[in-house]
Amino acid sequence: MAPGLTQRGGDQGLRSLSTRPPARPPLRVVANGETPKTADELTNIRGLDPSFDAPLFIENASNAYEIILRCFSEHDRKTLKPLVSAEVYQGFDQVMKSREQEGHSLRTEIISVDRAEIADVELDGSVARITINFEASLASALTDSAGEVLEGGLENINNNKDLWSFERDLKKKNPIWVLVATESV
Repeated sequence: MAPGLTQRGGDQGLRSLSTRPPARPPLRVVANGETPKTADELTNIRGLDPSFDAPLFIENASNAYEIILRCFSEHDRKTLKPLVSAEVYQGFDQVMKSREQEGHSLRTEIISVDRAEIADVELDGSVARITINFEASLASALTDSAGEVLEGGLENINNNKDLWSFERDLKKKNPIWVLVATESV
């Protein structure tokens, strides 16, 4: 039988099949732990930014989670600043300055990011905010200037649960989603 043709039931007649793909319903982006609200808001985001892809967003948010934690631990303000809002940066900077004044250092080892899923989605005009529920295995040690451990320890693996909210104005050309809020849960 020739491609593009099909034979119908008991009928020996052949008919041509359309080479056009069947009409598809509008794209509906699906997220882990999806609720009707998050699904609708993700679809609305996709309407404003056709390049938006929820699974890719989650993957990139996980990478940002690791980068931001590392920058915070290493006091890498230059890399940190464009990834977070001014308010979040101010809070992180205060903690880093306090550690510096006290002669303390923080070392954080990210063992694994075990879970990253969309917990909430908000769209206010063209400004989108997506909150990710992260579960990660981390080891941290706060040390003094002599290297003595004051708190934690790299041999102690902790299971962290955090909600991080990322925001972006979808009408702006800048594709960077910045961290605007953090919460330990």
